[in-house]
Amino acid sequence: MTKTKLVPVLVGQLLVEAGMLEKSLLELALERARDSDVKIGQVLLYSGLVADRDLKAALSAQRMLRQSLISFRQAVDALRSVKLYKMPYEVALARARWLTTSEQTHQFARILLDASIIDIECLGPALAVAVCQNIPLGRVLVMHGQITADLRRTVLDALVLVRCSEITYDHAVAALRAVKRTGRDIRELLGLEPSSVTAIGDELVLWDVLSIDEVYDITEQTLQREANWRAPMVSKTIVANLKFAASLSINKKMSDRSLTVREAQLLCNELHLSTASVLKHIEALPAPEIQLIA
Repeated sequence: MTKTKLVPVLVGQLLVEAGMLEKSLLELALERARDSDVKIGQVLLYSGLVADRDLKAALSAQRMLRQSLISFRQAVDALRSVKLYKMPYEVALARARWLTTSEQTHQFARILLDASIIDIECLGPALAVAVCQNIPLGRVLVMHGQITADLRRTVLDALVLVRCSEITYDHAVAALRAVKRTGRDIRELLGLEPSSVTAIGDELVLWDVLSIDEVYDITEQTLQREANWRAPMVSKTIVANLKFAASLSINKKMSDRSLTVREAQLLCNELHLSTASVLKHIEALPAPEIQLIA
């Protein structure tokens, strides 16, 4: 019978890679363990160098690595989540595994998990619906009553702030936890002015050009499509996409005659939208209607 090949990995190596223990302290602990003939885990625990929760998580990771059930990177990522966000190792590992297979939607979900707004058990079914029906994850969570529309907006604001390098990811997580406790607006909490994304989104909703759900969907989809976590132009990209969607909406309203061309032009001027698509629509109108508008 063929034995399972064990992957050699030391618990101390995992602790160091995950930032749970300094390498110099590990070397001292290893020396003490050799001198006293005691397991390294006991030395780390009894000397107070590693918390009991962190040590148990590292030992669990070591066992799974030896059985080739997880990769070294997944083990380290999970341990970092245990340290940073105080989550159980099993939840942290599920998060690490899931994030590596969901590149298009993981940032929105990741910050929800890290801020303890939603747990991994609720996230899985919602993600399945989002992928199968091609709906933004935030919309699915709102539809299922797992987060509110206001909270979705707050999370999107936090992601925009991180992507534009206005705050760090860890600051965003801490701010979202504070928002959850206090109910305050995240930008008010951080002492920041409303973003250009918030301003144009509110205007488009106020003028009944786009619905609030459409604004959030476009914002979330734009964030998801960006390959890089930090992108200086992300606000401009979102605003451009919102304005493009607004132009399509205005053209549709002209087509179904719920908006005249003159009203559309005024609306474009108010919202600083390009009138090119409106002018193109005018050219396609019957001659009598053009004369009447003129």
